[in-house]
Amino acid sequence: MADFSKFRTSLNGFNRSDVVNYIEMLCAEHRRELQEAKAQLTKCQDALAEEQARSAALKEELEQTTLTLEELLTAPDEPAEEPEVVEEAPDYAAMELEAYRRAEAMERTAAERSAQMQTQLNELLDHVASRYEQTGQDIQVLAQDIRTNLQRLEEALSDLDVIFDETNISFEEIERPLMEV
Repeated sequence: MADFSKFRTSLNGFNRSDVVNYIEMLCAEHRRELQEAKAQLTKCQDALAEEQARSAALKEELEQTTLTLEELLTAPDEPAEEPEVVEEAPDYAAMELEAYRRAEAMERTAAERSAQMQTQLNELLDHVASRYEQTGQDIQVLAQDIRTNLQRLEEALSDLDVIFDETNISFEEIERPLMEV
């Protein structure tokens, strides 16, 4: 994705020189990455050529050893020359089996860890849900208490209004005879 924050804006869009500089910078970066990729490709090709040469040499040596072995098996009981010791080729089947077993063990370990994490997450979720439920119940109880106390407060205020009205009426009754005199 292009980083347009490097461009200065002009009246009708981007500044031409900024765009040209940005494109040149991208081209230079691309050329550098391409050169690195080519160098890596050459290195890999050289390594492949070396491996192919070594493989061809090993095949040649194997053929020579096979011919020598066949000659020894078909030759009469002559004193045999000591066969040349050949470096053993890697046992690819054993290596592949070992890699498969390691991968299988890693997969098993990952599955066990995943199961443990899932169990822990389920326990955490159950715990949180339980706490939320308990808090919700506590809030309901408190809300009911507040409603009850509010009703009691309204009743007390209503009683206070009645008392005030009654007291007012009593004062008026006491005041009336005094006013008539």
